Amino acid sequence: MEDPGPPGPRWVIENVATRPEMRRKGLVDALLHQLLGHGRERVFEYVQISVFIENERARSAYVKAGFEPLTEQRSDEWPGEIGCPGTEMLLQPL
Repeated sequence: MEDPGPPGPRWVIENVATRPEMRRKGLVDALLHQLLGHGRERVFEYVQISVFIENERARSAYVKAGFEPLTEQRSDEWPGEIGCPGTEMLLQPL
């Protein structure tokens, strides 16, 4: 198992999604900005989010918002089960 990153309370964002017709309008940027603010208000030290490996649109949005890659989990079975090789966790200090 890889290093889970620095210790401290984490604000975990579980899912971010937009309807196809609403994509590329800045909604994810605005939502992430608001969620990061909520995490700061609640005095969390870090915010964490995961993304499916190969979902470059989502990953790019998270990196643009200040998240940095931390760990990956992969499995040979996952492409057949979930349609991608695994997940990547990204972290950002608040």
